[in-house]
Amino acid sequence: LKEVNVMARSEDRRIAAALRERKISGVILVSSDPDDVNKSSIEAAALHKIPAMGTGGSSVGKAMEKGVLFGESFGGSVATTARSKAISYAVGFARMWGLRVRQPGDALIATISTWIKGAGVAFSSTSPPP
Repeated sequence: LKEVNVMARSEDRRIAAALRERKISGVILVSSDPDDVNKSSIEAAALHKIPAMGTGGSSVGKAMEKGVLFGESFGGSVATTARSKAISYAVGFARMWGLRVRQPGDALIATISTWIKGAGVAFSSTSPPP
């Protein structure tokens, strides 16, 4: 775990630099570590008022305490599919950016779903996705 955290901190610093340069318009935090592993990117998002979506209970609360602006999303991480979470985040970001909210396109939903799955986040559902 120590080795993984070293790599994660390095990637976090790279993401923080991209946030400071405004190369990233929004952040998705899933069970992040605002006090250590994800500290740099969370501080950059707060400083530059870059919106965020996410889950993770206490980690979201800590990020909010540091000044991260969270948008409104729906659903939780339990019994939520990657697809429904992707739709929730896409709609939340659209609202924060002042964009007209309509059904997100399949390409956007697929992209965000892939990011969520690629991050090793497991979502489960007792019913089929919408």
